[in-house]
Amino acid sequence: MVQRILAVGIDPAKRAHHAVAVLYPDRVVLDEAIPNEPSAFSRFDDKVAHLARQYRARIVYGVEDHRRYSQALVEALQARGRTVRVVNPLWTHRQKDFYGQDKDDRVDARAIAAVVLRRGDTLPDATEASRLVTSIRETARMLQDLARQRTRALNRLHRQLSDTYLPAYETFFGKLGRPWALRFFARFPLPQMLRGFTPEALAEVLEELAGGKTGPVRRHRRREQLQQAAKILTATAELQSRPCSTLTP
Repeated sequence: MVQRILAVGIDPAKRAHHAVAVLYPDRVVLDEAIPNEPSAFSRFDDKVAHLARQYRARIVYGVEDHRRYSQALVEALQARGRTVRVVNPLWTHRQKDFYGQDKDDRVDARAIAAVVLRRGDTLPDATEASRLVTSIRETARMLQDLARQRTRALNRLHRQLSDTYLPAYETFFGKLGRPWALRFFARFPLPQMLRGFTPEALAEVLEELAGGKTGPVRRHRRREQLQQAAKILTATAELQSRPCSTLTP
């Protein structure tokens, strides 16, 4: 025999939560406010446990927002071994439309309980949802940190190139984020290292740095590389003739 579920929907608020307990199909057996304080949480759960024994039902709590106003309540319920499910607000809104009543805390809590009653164990557990949110936040922070590090590294590279290539490098590689631009400056950290190259010879190097192409694409790429090589050599012509500093590798 399938055990009945006593679904308890909780609409959280800053000072007091509203809770409605429902049995299938839509029988309300409890409807009351819960002060937002630990002692009230225990008293309320004891009352729900009494109803669960009376109706021989399994208790399943449901909340929409399990991290803000209801976080302390959720943690208290979990400490008592209760199952707390997270309800998608979209489902709650659809259920409220079904009731066709104006919004208030009681209707919200009843709608949450109805969703729990019908979706049951398919809803995410509050602990799992919290872990997921934590993981997402940590990943977002890591990505932001990597982005900041990338920006700092590119700024340092821009400063270094300004010292060695002067503003000339911006005429042929304005965006240093492109892999082949970074490969070019790794191959030619000083403009003097371009001395003696012809556009054709440098185009061969650029094609290699870009990964190489074959067929019709290669012919089109070849024209682009020749144009790029000519631009680079023209922009660095004067710099190539200067003597290397004592810091030249």
